[in-house]
Amino acid sequence: MTPPQCAQCAETQARLEAALRERDEALLQLARANEELNRRHLAEKWAQEESIPHYPLEAGTVWPVPLRYRVADAVNSWVKSHSPRVQQMARALMRKSSDE
Repeated sequence: MTPPQCAQCAETQARLEAALRERDEALLQLARANEELNRRHLAEKWAQEESIPHYPLEAGTVWPVPLRYRVADAVNSWVKSHSPRVQQMARALMRKSSDE
């Protein structure tokens, strides 16, 4: 059973629906403005960033090679030149562990 509808109730219902539609439209405009603001903020943030070259292909002389790479290269070169047997044993161990 539905309650009887009076003119004032219908008018109030219509005003409520109009207010809800207006609120939804305002929230949608606010969300769009917020997205645009975020997009501009991120564009400004990334425009000031410099791209970092990849080691070692793009590093060249512009980008200093990190110390850990230079130390690892120096140790590897020393091991290769002073005791090639150690390097051969290390390679054999690596192959053996990868086969398992």
